[in-house]
Amino acid sequence: MRLGLLALAVVICFGCCAALAAEESQSVVSGPVTVTGTLVSVDKLDLVDKPEWAALRLRADEPAGDQVKTGEVLALQCMWTKLRGMGLGDQVRATVAMTPAEPASWTVEEITRLGRGEFLNPAAKASIDLGSPDAKVLVKMFAPLGIACHQTTVDLLKQLAEEEPQRLRVQIFDMHAPAMVEEVNRERLSCATVLVNNRYQFTIREGDKERKVEMTHRPNAEQSTYNSEDVPVVVRQEIARIYGPAKTGEAAAPAG
Repeated sequence: MRLGLLALAVVICFGCCAALAAEESQSVVSGPVTVTGTLVSVDKLDLVDKPEWAALRLRADEPAGDQVKTGEVLALQCMWTKLRGMGLGDQVRATVAMTPAEPASWTVEEITRLGRGEFLNPAAKASIDLGSPDAKVLVKMFAPLGIACHQTTVDLLKQLAEEEPQRLRVQIFDMHAPAMVEEVNRERLSCATVLVNNRYQFTIREGDKERKVEMTHRPNAEQSTYNSEDVPVVVRQEIARIYGPAKTGEAAAPAG
């Protein structure tokens, strides 16, 4: 009888300890954790007690330990003052404190802009709009049309859009038109920039060699950071990366 009571007491003791440990693990805030990702939405947080805060959605571009997976989108809150110089489509490194029970209350402790992330952000209007709205590769070109060096790039993009009507969308903005200038300002860019899925810096692979290009400012000159012919090369690379390489005589299927 005594042995039975002793065994029961031991079981109850272990049960209480396990329950206490479980309760503590649920109440502990996991973090802070540092996430590298792209801002896919930035909005004002409409709360009376937090008028100077923003609501962010951050898509993780790489895993952060066991807590965040690549592609996971985190809903965050951040003070506007910490976002100075940052905006939609920027890739950032953010240290966030996360409460598993309330993901909407996750807050940003520190945030640093790294550059432009991979992001689809088509404009409602463009001077020229070619290809499919459902394409996973988006080119946006901002330049004063009619100038020879920029017209060469335009002609190459038009030809590429004819070759890839489903997998590519091309939007061209003539900087002579005030309405088109609004879009370059929304993108926080200067004139004469070509974006491919929100980015303008790429590495072109030519056999065993690699060459970096920056598709900004005037092309095709001695001091230029790219030539017009580099643009379709970059676009084709991105189509192959996103949709997967096509077999001979077949169109590539979307990756994943």
